Amino acid sequence: MTRISHDLAGICGALYNTAELLEIDETFATDAGPLVKSSATALISRLKFFRALFGLDGAPLNNDVAEKYLQTLSAPFELIGEVKTRSQLAAILICADMMIRGGKIEVEENKVSGCGHTKISEQLPLALKGQIDGMDPKMAPAIWLYMNTKKNNSMVSLNVFESGLDIGF
Repeated sequence: MTRISHDLAGICGALYNTAELLEIDETFATDAGPLVKSSATALISRLKFFRALFGLDGAPLNNDVAEKYLQTLSAPFELIGEVKTRSQLAAILICADMMIRGGKIEVEENKVSGCGHTKISEQLPLALKGQIDGMDPKMAPAIWLYMNTKKNNSMVSLNVFESGLDIGF
């Protein structure tokens, strides 16, 4: 929940600040419309993504959910391939977290690859191995991916290279 709350807090703050400005100065209404719309769109996109990943089965699993989430981030991402599973969503989120300037995220059946300038957290390899004590909330998708693959009698692999990373499951 800490991870989700953190990712939603900034957008909710923007909506609140816009509403507060409208109370102070009604002439701001012309400029507020697009800001409210873009913030609400980003909030809905993130909520749909987190519901698809962390929620109960049945949420849509497709490129639209992933692409709209990626569009809410400050760095630009290109999504290649077809999203069909929650494991792929978790790996997309991990790649986006580690790719600090954006880049390409390629989805395959049992692997997601990120190509771009990366800053790999020291906790990532540990989280993907199930060593979760003292983990930062940002590692929630990696921990979820580890637990999901373990439940399905599989393993997670991480390959870090100069211009990116591969996450297999």
